[in-house]
Amino acid sequence: MSSINRGMPKVKVVPQFIPFTGGLDTDTPILMAKPGLLRGSVNVYEGITGGYWTAPPYEAFDGQSAPSDQTYTLLPIVISGSISVGDTIEQVAPLTGATGYVLAVGADYVIITASTGTWEDGNAEVAAVVVGVVDADGLQIDGGPTAALRAEYLALAADYQRAFIEAIPGDGPVRGIWYYNQVYYGIRNNATNTAMAMYKSTSSGWTLVPLGFELSFTSGGGGAGEAIEEGQTLVGATSGFSFVVTRVIVNSGSFGAGTAAGRLILASKTGVLVAENLNKTLPLPVVNNICTIAGDAMAITFTNPNGRCEFINANFTGNVDTLRMYGCDGVNRAFEFDGTVFVPLNTGMEPRYPSHIIEHKYHLFLAFGSSVQHAVTGDPYNWVLWMGADEIGMSDYITGFVSMPGTETSATLAILNRQSIGILYGTNHDDFNLQLYKNGVGAIEHTAQFIGSTFMLDDRGIMDIKASMVYGNFTDASVSQHVSKYMATKKAQVLASFVSAEHNLYVISFNDNTAIFCTINGGKMKAICPMYFPNKMHVVCATEDQTGDERIMFGDENGFVHELYRGLNFNGASIDWSMYLVPDFFKSPTTTKRYRKARFEVGGEGYAEFHFSYQLGYTADSFPQPSSESDVLELISNNWDDGGTWDSGSWDAVELLPSGFDLMGSETNIILQLSGAGNYFSQMHFSGVIIQYTPTRELR
Repeated sequence: MSSINRGMPKVKVVPQFIPFTGGLDTDTPILMAKPGLLRGSVNVYEGITGGYWTAPPYEAFDGQSAPSDQTYTLLPIVISGSISVGDTIEQVAPLTGATGYVLAVGADYVIITASTGTWEDGNAEVAAVVVGVVDADGLQIDGGPTAALRAEYLALAADYQRAFIEAIPGDGPVRGIWYYNQVYYGIRNNATNTAMAMYKSTSSGWTLVPLGFELSFTSGGGGAGEAIEEGQTLVGATSGFSFVVTRVIVNSGSFGAGTAAGRLILASKTGVLVAENLNKTLPLPVVNNICTIAGDAMAITFTNPNGRCEFINANFTGNVDTLRMYGCDGVNRAFEFDGTVFVPLNTGMEPRYPSHIIEHKYHLFLAFGSSVQHAVTGDPYNWVLWMGADEIGMSDYITGFVSMPGTETSATLAILNRQSIGILYGTNHDDFNLQLYKNGVGAIEHTAQFIGSTFMLDDRGIMDIKASMVYGNFTDASVSQHVSKYMATKKAQVLASFVSAEHNLYVISFNDNTAIFCTINGGKMKAICPMYFPNKMHVVCATEDQTGDERIMFGDENGFVHELYRGLNFNGASIDWSMYLVPDFFKSPTTTKRYRKARFEVGGEGYAEFHFSYQLGYTADSFPQPSSESDVLELISNNWDDGGTWDSGSWDAVELLPSGFDLMGSETNIILQLSGAGNYFSQMHFSGVIIQYTPTRELR
């Protein structure tokens, strides 16, 4: 006879997984919002595979050793005297003379950085006073008694090095930042705000870049009809002063006919040239009267201040050694630079100066207000119309260019205006064909980027232009309707935009220290999330370095350059982040549930802490709401083959830990809230959460 279980009935527990995806959604009605969306957030963004990451850190950069590369040493010591943070601790003769800067003091150790020499067993001193005895056998590099302290000490070591990183000399915000030939270049107003200057990053910090001189000439070729070439030494027939030619630009005529006219670029010169003929002295043979000049060479400068720089790297010859950097700033002449020779480009539009620049189909394109101009194919120095240069009038202020990829012949150039868009088809002056795409859609300046599709900020929000293979067939759509109220407050505050190919992000920064991180998947908008940074992203450079790694630099309002995705914090400041999800009804908005447990899947590398709380029934105050709880995660990578388990292991060197919390209370819906703050925590990735609940009764 079978037995009958007459105990308490088994309680039904329903597990429900909520993937974290979709980003911020402030506008969709609550009952229509999908679980996993964010109703409010700051400093989190969606990863390409889903889940929400905490904000990327950044740190100051000037070419010196990075703050996050700084190490520390745990120095065991029996302390007998006074040791304070900021002291220099040392060993003196007959010991080796090791020294270190004190970051922290423990009960039986000190944490030092910038350590020199070899530490030995024996006395250690501060200011010539013995403060303890070192036990050198227990010395540890980047060691510490707990994971939290190790993370904190790394942050302190970074702070030490950060103090040596300097702003670009001058005043005001960074006006431009760019990467060319393994060097970063920054442009900023000078200290008196009367001009701008260019600096380059070096192992000793920002170093001024001399721009050289330019000298106009006529009658090039002289009686001998010999061309002037780079590397030749020319000397004034009257003044006797000489210089080496570093670049030759011919605007008209020819050397063979002795009628060439143009400019010579020289890195330096000795003495003052006068109105005279120039003779070639080196290499031999000497050529007299090779050209005529009307006066002395003029120093090349960024004459006017307050520009906003745009840059490209382009190669118009196809030779491996002729990739060069090109730029414009809206207040000075556009330029070419090869790391040594700086060549201002005379387009014939002066004193109007270009604001936007791009290379397309081996042409250099510049935007002057509502006018687009391009140089002769393969010749960025030549802007003569009858030789193949051209001008295109747009009848609307040009806000940017985007080259939309295709085949060699089908790739098009989007010419973006404030209230319209033009698409340029063709390959050269003979068949360029502009098609105007007018329906009130345009781009706010500095917001257009290509990442699988062309995205830009318009008056109606973020727009997506999708080009089909059919000639002239384009569609547009706003992809930010779910945050339209938020975006409406931002359009007048735009500073810059960039694309992170590694993280599939389209980012726009604003003048109120905020930014939006837009996750793109397959050319489509996946999520939009807001950020708040202590430093404004005035200008941004996102490129690959010589190893193929992506590096993102931005210049701030105080002249500092910062590298994104580097370090543990916001250049020493705490990263404060939070997110709360839309209310989740678990597909039954009229059923009350008894909530039991929340288990988050959290990933990352390093030490981190976060807080969790939740609210029930739209945060109604008709019943007590729960308090927050915290969790600590030591997300140190190991490998499955090295003994990792499902509960604590890693896949592809990314740690996964489930973090569980007990839940209490009954209501129809639950709102999950996560937050964190700290300056020594690693980035965290919240993939989703499993909520366990028991359905109870229907609302009447």
